[in-house]
Amino acid sequence: MKVLWNFALILGLAVFANAQKTTLSGTIYDFNGAVIAGAKIQAKDIDNKVYVAYTNDEGIYKFELTEGFHSIEFFAHGFKSIRLKKYWIANKY
Repeated sequence: MKVLWNFALILGLAVFANAQKTTLSGTIYDFNGAVIAGAKIQAKDIDNKVYVAYTNDEGIYKFELTEGFHSIEFFAHGFKSIRLKKYWIANKY
């Protein structure tokens, strides 16, 4: 089973005026640098609220999360999933 390439999984954070929420976005690639369309990204906050996004045809995902610690998991058909535990999501400004 292949492993998701994690170099560019999390492309960046965009900031909203509401300090309680922020947007997590990025692009998912395989080892050859090809984007992975249709991958599922699932984040869970410390209150066990689940947030889900899917990559588009360009491998890009984007969703709004609350600030704080999250576990984030990346799933794609034919690839081994990746989990980031206690990843801090925050408004940088």
